Amino acid sequence: MKSKKNLVDAYKWYDLAARDGMLDEKVRNKARGKIGQLALNLSSSDIASARSKADTWFQSK
Repeated sequence: MKSKKNLVDAYKWYDLAARDGMLDEKVRNKARGKIGQLALNLSSSDIASARSKADTWFQSK
């Protein structure tokens, strides 16, 4: 079983991939589907943490 940290990290990267302007629509749609699957295994605080990490990564680039 994957650790919670790995799931949060995966959510972060899929969240970044799903953002407008980063990748083409096909890739963003696939990322959104993966986000939905990951969300089933994460708490709302885990999801908030992943989104915060994605924001921090995005702002640092």
